Amino acid sequence: MISVIIPVYNSKPEWLDLSINSILNQTFKKFEIILIDDGSQEKECLNYLSSCKSDRKSTRLNSS
Repeated sequence: MISVIIPVYNSKPEWLDLSINSILNQTFKKFEIILIDDGSQEKECLNYLSSCKSDRKSTRLNSS
């Protein structure tokens, strides 16, 4: 298994979505996506991270 770690700090949801979808569309499927939130304050970013927690089975969210 490969772990893909994406650091997040007030990132635009569009960028996060593009990154995650790019990983999900790979032919290799044995991976996990770990989003590391470093104290984001932007409401859009926090809402997106919250939705990832509940919508995506392969995504784990770790907050500092």
